[in-house]
Amino acid sequence: LTIANDIRGTGGINKNGPGTLVLSNPDGNGYLGPTLINDGALLVNNTSFTGTGAGAVTVTDNALLGGSGIIEGSVELDAGATISPGASLVTGTSGQLRTQNGLSLLADSTFKWSLSLESAANPGVDFDRLIVDNGNLSITSGADFEFDFASGAEPSADAFWTVPQTWADIIQITSLGSLETGGAFDIDNSAWVEFGSFSASVDPSGYDLTWTPVPEPGTAITLLGGLSVLLGMQRFRRRRV
Repeated sequence: LTIANDIRGTGGINKNGPGTLVLSNPDGNGYLGPTLINDGALLVNNTSFTGTGAGAVTVTDNALLGGSGIIEGSVELDAGATISPGASLVTGTSGQLRTQNGLSLLADSTFKWSLSLESAANPGVDFDRLIVDNGNLSITSGADFEFDFASGAEPSADAFWTVPQTWADIIQITSLGSLETGGAFDIDNSAWVEFGSFSASVDPSGYDLTWTPVPEPGTAITLLGGLSVLLGMQRFRRRRV
């Protein structure tokens, strides 16, 4: 269901059932109550004001919050809930979702991050970005990091994945926001361990995602050779002493 008109009133929205509700009025919605996503997905695709009214947004177990819009109220993800920027649920669709009153991910909630093509540039287009414009960002250790790659963008033997890459500020805190809790994400690298691994780091400006490739065999042999030479020199010096 897509609702393109302005929703107003003192009430809120409860999203129930497995389907997808899209709030697509570009000027947002003026309802005052909370938004509760109990099941399925809610996509917020406004371009100004707030897509979810003035109240808090809560995402519960097995539900998803997404979109490429703006959310005025605080956002909290319970265990089992997912947040994923992007205007649609099509695999590998990237987007930029803004929150303006804080964002909280509890343990076992999930940040589903999309990469649309082999690129570390153009946030919100080539890869997902979450922005905290105001309020506190709180990520509890044990929150899950899930990857969503477009076809052809997943880690492979392609040249892009043979060198280190950094996606800066995949979760960005602007000057009016602040970091409350910067816990570590749980990241599963088992699907591409032969090519490298991802890791996430946090500082007051938010989270960066880094790719570290597995060294090429020639590089590894060179490093081992250099280490052997150093060890040999150390042994020679000890004998002379």
